[in-house]
Amino acid sequence: MGNAYKGTETAIKNYISELYFGERAKSIIHLLENFPSNLRSNLFIKLISRAGFLNLPDWVYPMIGKTTPSYLERLAIKKSIYLIALPVRKALKDGVAAHSLRRVYG
Repeated sequence: MGNAYKGTETAIKNYISELYFGERAKSIIHLLENFPSNLRSNLFIKLISRAGFLNLPDWVYPMIGKTTPSYLERLAIKKSIYLIALPVRKALKDGVAAHSLRRVYG
């Protein structure tokens, strides 16, 4: 863990007692967890949402009423995101931005 990260984490931990998990934050989490989508994209949306939650520090989970993810859960989500990213990257490789760059730079 780098010094900048440690310093940031320490500064945040000093404010934990002042943090408030209110109704607005609860409703946003509810919306993220229950994002309306069709059946085909529902698993993808849930996976992306879960991956976002894995970016939270461990001390947040009890505060928001969630269990801290296990190492295996973190690993499974990370690997799943990696596998999904492969075809997405390939699809975007020839996207609008790539086409524009080719047009500008030849």
